[in-house]
Amino acid sequence: MERLRAAGAIILAKANLSEYADGIPRSSFGGTFANPYDTERNPGISSSGSGSSVGANLVTVAIAEETGSSIRGPAHKNSCVGIAGTEELVSRFGMIQMGLNTRVGPVARTVEDAARVLQVIAGFDPKDPLTAFAYGRLPDQPYQNFAHPKSLKGVRIGVVREYMDKKLFSKADEENIDIINRAIEDLKKLGAEIVDPGEGGELFTKYIQALQPMLMNAGYAKLHPDLFPVDAAGKPMGDWVSTFVDLAVDPSKAPGKFNLRDFGGGGGRRGAAAAPDAPPPYGTAIGEARYEFNLYLRQRRRREYQDADGPVYEGQLLQRSELRDPKDVAGKQ
Repeated sequence: MERLRAAGAIILAKANLSEYADGIPRSSFGGTFANPYDTERNPGISSSGSGSSVGANLVTVAIAEETGSSIRGPAHKNSCVGIAGTEELVSRFGMIQMGLNTRVGPVARTVEDAARVLQVIAGFDPKDPLTAFAYGRLPDQPYQNFAHPKSLKGVRIGVVREYMDKKLFSKADEENIDIINRAIEDLKKLGAEIVDPGEGGELFTKYIQALQPMLMNAGYAKLHPDLFPVDAAGKPMGDWVSTFVDLAVDPSKAPGKFNLRDFGGGGGRRGAAAAPDAPPPYGTAIGEARYEFNLYLRQRRRREYQDADGPVYEGQLLQRSELRDPKDVAGKQ
């Protein structure tokens, strides 16, 4: 907000946020969210207040935050443009749930408007040491200079067909899939190279099946106890390593069909609460999310809030890094 004000922006209001950013479009403070294009449709998830306010043309641009897709989701459901950059691009300080998988970005009605705001809010902030990694890596030209129409020659665009199977979705989704298919043809005409597995195909499944046993072995073993048995004490029985090697050598032996859609188990407090005992990706470690969430509440010093371990008491604000030189911050990571 400080950077936007310094750049001349007029701050109108604070957007409604789903309760504690839990992903459900309602809050006890601001009420239920509404999609301005159809009030019977979902306006998005946690930052849907930002998306619906832009969609209703109440503001030119809004700031949103996300862990999963809480910038991009409300943007597309409210016919807007959302930019969720990498974590180190925009400071996360002040977010309700700052963590290693959280991002801040603009939601606007046009690509150029979103790019103009991103140009202002991007960059190093000593209150968020992770932004040190953006030092010296921002483009030489303003982001909005890249928002004007031009050829897409040399750009490779993948089509994630895992989320485009009409048999799995509603009639409204079928309409969206048809629109996307037409957009793919438009992108081809503009010179883009389209990587498309075709109708009914899946872009990532063969890679997930090949790599999941190796990269997510603990969770994978819990999902397939027939291949990875344990004794009454929960200790592994047999040679698990050999089994994992067999799957790596011949991925076709992997049981079931685990694809990209199966990664949608939720994140942060919400995902862990929904499936606390499930292995990744269905459950998720809540330590970092709870720490940053409680830190946010403590810094707000609001007596009426409760953190996950009990009441928040007034007191000194917890101090973050006092480093002011981004090169020093990057050197200490």
